[in-house]
Amino acid sequence: MRFLTWGRGLALLGAVTLVVYFYLALFVPGTLRYSPFTIQDDARQFGTWWPQIRDPRLLQGDPMAAYWRAVSPWGYRVPFNVAGWLGIDPLLFARLLPAALIVLCLWQAWRLALKLTDTPGAAFFAAAFCFGYLVHDDSLFGATPRAFSPPLLLLALNAIVARRPWLAVAWLAVLSSIYPTTAVAGFGILALAQVRRGDLLPLVLPRRRILPLVVAGVAIVLASLPLQNRSEPWGPVVTLQQALSMPNMNRPDGRSSIVDENGDVAWVCSARVGYLPEAVPCGWGIPGAIPINILVLMPLLLLALRSARDQPDPDTAARNRIYLHALVACSVCFLAAAAVAFNLHFPGRYTQRILGPLEWLAIGQLLGGWLVDKGRGWTVAVVAFLTLVAATPLPGFVRPSDPRLIRLIARLPIGTRIAGISADLDAVPALTGRAITAAPEQAIPWHMAYYRPYEQRLIRSLELVSVPTAGQLAARLDTPFVLVDRAVLERSQVPRRYALIVPQAAAAARAALARGPSALQRAAGGCAIYRGRTAWLLDSACLRRAR
Repeated sequence: MRFLTWGRGLALLGAVTLVVYFYLALFVPGTLRYSPFTIQDDARQFGTWWPQIRDPRLLQGDPMAAYWRAVSPWGYRVPFNVAGWLGIDPLLFARLLPAALIVLCLWQAWRLALKLTDTPGAAFFAAAFCFGYLVHDDSLFGATPRAFSPPLLLLALNAIVARRPWLAVAWLAVLSSIYPTTAVAGFGILALAQVRRGDLLPLVLPRRRILPLVVAGVAIVLASLPLQNRSEPWGPVVTLQQALSMPNMNRPDGRSSIVDENGDVAWVCSARVGYLPEAVPCGWGIPGAIPINILVLMPLLLLALRSARDQPDPDTAARNRIYLHALVACSVCFLAAAAVAFNLHFPGRYTQRILGPLEWLAIGQLLGGWLVDKGRGWTVAVVAFLTLVAATPLPGFVRPSDPRLIRLIARLPIGTRIAGISADLDAVPALTGRAITAAPEQAIPWHMAYYRPYEQRLIRSLELVSVPTAGQLAARLDTPFVLVDRAVLERSQVPRRYALIVPQAAAAARAALARGPSALQRAAGGCAIYRGRTAWLLDSACLRRAR
């Protein structure tokens, strides 16, 4: 890379990612038409309460908005509230925020790679592979608390490797106010980094290094306590026994599955409870997914073993010991969380958020060292591959199929609640500030006082569109409006997502619709307020009068 320094080359990769990201975030794909309703996939959950930032009257008394606000850590709410105070719409802010996080991640990955390699060429490849992983993981773009985990983790790791414990304490405190599980594992890494080899004992903790650890521990506890207090009324959290009795979690295709294809808890490879970061998703039925994910982790293991043996030299080994410390700290946290599942949150949250970026940093570090020393002929090919990776970020955006419908709902009276079954229903609260009864996206089985009633509302939604008589329909109408997909009205198709959460109720609804038109199907034509391309908005008062 003669025409560029390695650092500028990495910045160029970041610029490519930003250009592509901004296009996807602001425009309708394939056009230059502004897309006002683009929203991140997971933001449909945490963004449920965002409309209250611009107008506190919106979603007042709505249990869904109250819950997602309660489980939004205070450190996460601060930037959204500040943006609202400055007059920036929270939906727009959520789309702009990942750009800043992308830049911060790239910068910190480069700084960390330089410390671990001492070679700009090898550091370029290490940072680029780490960055490539992050822009293909949905965490960074989600505008949810976990979006802050990668950059704050990299900031803390840089401070730890640079032997600046007090700076690491500060970053871990910030991280714990937003995403506590990563902060707890990060504290373990910091603690292990303070241990030194002694004269009498193999390992000792110098007295002067104890104070930063005490402060870090207190800061993490204090920063995360508000989240515990705010979410406690929605508890208790789901237990392992409850999870294994819930179709949402005990089936391989469940919405929040924790099991493998045999129905056993997937402790090795699973998005929620698995130890391994999923370079290849284990829940997709891909043959050999577990061995592939283990293989991806091998460079990190190799560098960890080298550092334990002071190879290739003591100075470099001391810095690269961050890999060993991460493995040990994450493993201890994982085992503790698994032992009391799920009182310390899902075990996978302690390993995947840290080992994921580090394993790709390690891959790039080893490959970059080889390219710089012996494989220069392959450099152009690898750089071309990394450019392709940078140009194909996966932000996970979703867009309503009918923007006119969203605008219509946003004009409905404040306090309006909408029932029904529609692909666009789960984005309605965040996009319009109007409440819904239930939708699959927000059906997260964690706090049982939230989830059990929510599960019943999903079942009631299926009954609403499938009961055969007008009396049964009227008994289930408890909102002024009903939104139903045309696929349900015209072809009696129940969306598959409901079957991933409440399979029995979904099967019952399909069977009822197969026997003949439901009461709602028969009445829909005369009660439609809006007939869109994909969904109809129906007047409940009219539906109650139907016979």
